Amino acid sequence: KEYVMIRLFNRVIFEKGSFELTPEAKEALKQIAELIKQLKGNFRIKVEGHTSSEGPLKRFLGVKDYWDLSIRRATEVVKFLTKYGVD
Repeated sequence: KEYVMIRLFNRVIFEKGSFELTPEAKEALKQIAELIKQLKGNFRIKVEGHTSSEGPLKRFLGVKDYWDLSIRRATEVVKFLTKYGVD
């Protein structure tokens, strides 16, 4: 199978302990959304959220632990791409 991998590093996408997208991440994801929308054919998109145990968790955002943080990060990326027209 053929695939394309796009990897954005956490220090660019999220602040430590947070799942809120940075302004830089939003710009990069807008460009990625435009590229995806231009693709033809049937394909799948896989979004993974990762984190490390560096820095405190932003519990005021409702983050329970690092597992929860990684799930919320992936979800934020998917929601953002959907907002910009990616099915």
